[in-house]
Amino acid sequence: MAASDEFAVGMDQMFTGGVAYAMGVPEAEKDWDRSSPTNFVQKIDQGTGLKVWTQVVADPGAAVQRRIKILCDDEPVLPEPTAGMPFVAVEFVGMTARPWMNDRGCKPGQGRRCGCRVELSIRARGVRAVGQPGQARPSRHHTEPGDAAA
Repeated sequence: MAASDEFAVGMDQMFTGGVAYAMGVPEAEKDWDRSSPTNFVQKIDQGTGLKVWTQVVADPGAAVQRRIKILCDDEPVLPEPTAGMPFVAVEFVGMTARPWMNDRGCKPGQGRRCGCRVELSIRARGVRAVGQPGQARPSRHHTEPGDAAA
């Protein structure tokens, strides 16, 4: 269930044509507070208790790249790429968006306009091949209601 500051979004709302192209593989997100230079600790989502994985995707229709956070216990498994294609067309299961204020560009007192802007943190509960309902692959042990076991 989404937190009060999150709202459900669909693939058509976030990506041109409802398709994203995965670039690389999902990576474990680092918990900067608990990790040390010699000990990597993976970030855990406070609301769900699930591990956080980050997947970089491209939306060629909008000419942008996004980082999607996938929440699941085990590393998400991407579908196999189509022969000759460098990227994998995917869709995300159970996507939510959470707005947040990016104030890194705001430098008050420097005689220029504030560079703050609202960004969206996109989260999903799984990833699957495009056009394959019931084949969600959030992890080896986690399934979404209505999806077949991975």
